[in-house]
Amino acid sequence: MSSPFLSAEPVQFTQEKQPENQPETQETQELKLPGELNPLLALYSKIVEDPKNITFLWNFTQNYLTFLESKSNLIVPIIKEMYPGTKENNLILLIKEISIPNIPWSIHNCFLTITNIGTNIAKKEIKDEKDKFYLMYVMLSVNNDSPTYSFTELLQTLQQDQQIYNELNNKFLEAFKKYESPCVGNFLGGIDMKWVCIGITIFLLILLLSGGCYFYNKQNTIEIDDAESVGSIVSILSS
Repeated sequence: MSSPFLSAEPVQFTQEKQPENQPETQETQELKLPGELNPLLALYSKIVEDPKNITFLWNFTQNYLTFLESKSNLIVPIIKEMYPGTKENNLILLIKEISIPNIPWSIHNCFLTITNIGTNIAKKEIKDEKDKFYLMYVMLSVNNDSPTYSFTELLQTLQQDQQIYNELNNKFLEAFKKYESPCVGNFLGGIDMKWVCIGITIFLLILLLSGGCYFYNKQNTIEIDDAESVGSIVSILSS
């Protein structure tokens, strides 16, 4: 039974395949997936072979979202154009901002939001270059096939197996926590921002303690000097 929250109906993401004997048009050639997407497609092919393998599922999720973040400067304007009034500029936070509000934030909600955008774009009769970019680079779509859409449907199905889905979703939510702190990195890619934050915190604590010790010692010095001055005056008056 399909989820009532899955508003996206299966649609055609690209033009229909032409007969094998018919030469490819220039537009069909333009819709071929770029070579830089091959690693993502390879990761997804492992999921097709073993759809309940946590390692395969998480590897695709992590690498896919990290890849999208590397294209943030192109993807964020497309989303903001479709959802005017959005405030977030970080891609992952922006996806959460426009996600389906009546279900908890989760890995399924994240991919469902990405897929719904792709579905709305695919329904257009005329696709400009930005639309084609979203369908190819975000939906990974060409020749009537979208691994991103298929993965979203798989996540919905996996919710019937709570053990697998919860483990995958917990990994996603744990990775997402970094976006809720001032130290925001990419989706488990590059430098581990957790250690950067810890280092900055330790440095500030040392600086604060050093400043406190300095003022404490200075205050004690002033009090000692005052005491010596009073003692001198008393001695003079007594003589």
